Amino acid sequence: MTGKGVWLARWRRFWRRFWRWAVLAIVSAIAIVGTWRAVSLAAAARAPIDAWLVLGGSIKREMYVAERANERGAGIVGGSPLPILISTGSDPPCLWALFQREGVDLGRIWIEECARSTFENFAYSVPVLVNWQARHVKMTTSGTHYRRAMRMARIAFGMRGIWVEFDTAPEVGVPANSESQLKTVLDVTRTIAWSLVAPLSPIRCGLVANLTQMDWVRWRDSTSFACEAQGQVRPEELPPGLEGLLE
Repeated sequence: MTGKGVWLARWRRFWRRFWRWAVLAIVSAIAIVGTWRAVSLAAAARAPIDAWLVLGGSIKREMYVAERANERGAGIVGGSPLPILISTGSDPPCLWALFQREGVDLGRIWIEECARSTFENFAYSVPVLVNWQARHVKMTTSGTHYRRAMRMARIAFGMRGIWVEFDTAPEVGVPANSESQLKTVLDVTRTIAWSLVAPLSPIRCGLVANLTQMDWVRWRDSTSFACEAQGQVRPEELPPGLEGLLE
């Protein structure tokens, strides 16, 4: 064998060994991370619920949460009121009216206004909940939306070590979210891809605010709004200065 042939044979042996060790290292890393994540999720599942996420799409979801927010075992766990994050739900004046009507401390209510789809509900909400150091999240959506949202939530939250449980809101009529098998597959695939890169490059929403900190002057001067009829929001229930602006 020529010197060139010997060199090529050694090079091939080197790369075969390199790829064997590389594959072994990757598989081992995945196994270690998977085991650690499973143990972390098991611990999170046993921990008390420490946050409540509401997916927008129907005012009935927000009415349901407002009605239960002061119930022990529902909105109050272990004597502590849960912070509530609403991901692009009803217009803030409507939310103010709903939670004020039920006597809920408005300081518990946070609003994320960036999401425009179920995928974005998780993309924008998960970083907020991670920042809150939440470990066990209750999530409310409609029964018709549950299956797709559940699959996406298990991935989006599970990859961050957060356990999620579901509390579906009763519905009258058909919520805004439409469901199909293709849409579920596409959304789940997109959620898996996003969950892998999110810890390195999280998506941040610049429109996250507490309900007590809303700029009602902006709504009065430049924004029209409407509350779904099922909410039965009366003009006098709206924030001060907005009473006559309900469409």
